[in-house]
Amino acid sequence: MLQQVPDAATTHIGILSDDGEALIVVHRGLAGADPERTDVLPLDHPWPMLDTVRTADPVLLPDLAAVAAAGYLPPVANPP
Repeated sequence: MLQQVPDAATTHIGILSDDGEALIVVHRGLAGADPERTDVLPLDHPWPMLDTVRTADPVLLPDLAAVAAAGYLPPVANPP
């Protein structure tokens, strides 16, 4: 069961693909014309969730300044 996170604007849930080469990510709460979408992202894509999958270490980004400092651009809320 998912818990609400105070002040969270978006939700991203990922599962490893059957072949282990990508992460299937369901997004909710995105800005724009498609507030709910699913992406298939290769494991080498520069995105915090994928870094966590690759390294098994959490990536904690409390604000957009931390996102920029970590080099995750475009913003993590809207991965390609």
